[in-house]
Amino acid sequence: HMEILLAAPAPDAGIWAVSSFNGPAVRCDRPAPPDQQPDVSWYIAASEALGDRAIAQVEADAAAPLGSIARIDKLEAMLAVVVDHEKLHQRLGDAARAMLSRAATGSAGAQPGRTTGVQGKGVEVTRG
Repeated sequence: HMEILLAAPAPDAGIWAVSSFNGPAVRCDRPAPPDQQPDVSWYIAASEALGDRAIAQVEADAAAPLGSIARIDKLEAMLAVVVDHEKLHQRLGDAARAMLSRAATGSAGAQPGRTTGVQGKGVEVTRG
């Protein structure tokens, strides 16, 4: 796969705004690379920071609490922003396990009959 990042220098060129062309709107500011010439390590660090920002955005969303399908949907959408961000994949797994745990115990937040995809596999959540 190929990850394409947009790095836009600020007017003073000391900070670059980094975002992706894919997925939900996520943006983070990064120190400009030396001589305004980014190398591979700068892009890797920018991609990690963007993924961390994507996680923070989802976790700050009160409409998507841990254990809800909304959290899983939002995390899946964020994978379009940074496909190979390890922590983002881990948070998606955590959210899926929390949702299944809530469904098994009948806790609030599980949505009966709603299906969501988790890493390419459908998960049916039902409560009795």
